[in-house]
Amino acid sequence: MEKRLFYYSGQSLWDINHLYTFKENENSIDIVIIDTSGLLGNDLLFDGLAFCRLVMNVLQPRYIIVRSKELHKKANTFVNYDFFIQRKKKLAFKRQQKQQILDKNEYSLEVSATNNDAIRIHKNEVTVVCVPGVSLYRATIPHLVYSGSDVVFEIGCAQGQSTVLIAEHINNLSAVNTENCNIANNKQGFCIGFDVSKSIVERARRVHLTTMERLNSKDRRIAFELGNAWNTRELCSFFPTPTTIFVDVGGISGVDGELEAISLVRQLTNAFQCSDRSMGLRSIVVKSQCLSIFASVFITADDLFNLDF
Repeated sequence: MEKRLFYYSGQSLWDINHLYTFKENENSIDIVIIDTSGLLGNDLLFDGLAFCRLVMNVLQPRYIIVRSKELHKKANTFVNYDFFIQRKKKLAFKRQQKQQILDKNEYSLEVSATNNDAIRIHKNEVTVVCVPGVSLYRATIPHLVYSGSDVVFEIGCAQGQSTVLIAEHINNLSAVNTENCNIANNKQGFCIGFDVSKSIVERARRVHLTTMERLNSKDRRIAFELGNAWNTRELCSFFPTPTTIFVDVGGISGVDGELEAISLVRQLTNAFQCSDRSMGLRSIVVKSQCLSIFASVFITADDLFNLDF
């Protein structure tokens, strides 16, 4: 089999005609290797991602290998639902094996450590779980909200159904934790649903009035507030810092809006991530088809060797 190597060195990085020239001369292209620092002069996340998308659409290679710390970091933290569940199962299995070894020496592992390991897919990073639809969006709740002291924001709550499910889950966990005297620092968890429309927020309050009165009878568990996903300063005015954020915002939920979605996630991460990992943001769930595709397509070299082709 003949192997040929081409070097792309156009006057403009975004010269689509130049890219099409490569495509016209070759029936198929197997691998494209991109060094974002060399092409862009710096490791720019959004320009690098946009150029990778351009190469994918024009050249249609089987694989693209990218040298980029920024893209590597995002590929580490953005995972789709299937990968997230698979990873949790692997971590649980490894912990079970370790526990069996410790049992022989009469040692035990703390439950809280198990939860933290399961949540943080990659060390010292906020895990971003990307789901394409509302069913998987809600299916992540028991996996990411695991304490009665968790504080959860849902941005883009609409009618508030998901917000109520999260609040009910926190309330149930709190009841269990109270019986076991296991609420961290005696803090009570709750969920706030945000929406940019005042009429939608008021409607959510009316629709779920009975549920809100029941959940808030003893401790604050649920609230609906006016809030804009892109106004980080406004969201930061609500206290305390959320441990998990659910995002269901129009404009990024479809197949387009990838760069905007990543920008929003990075904005929320920088605003709410704390140096103390036990206090700050642990995870973000985003209902977005474009981010689900991104999380499936962009993988690190380490994860590549764990895939079944």
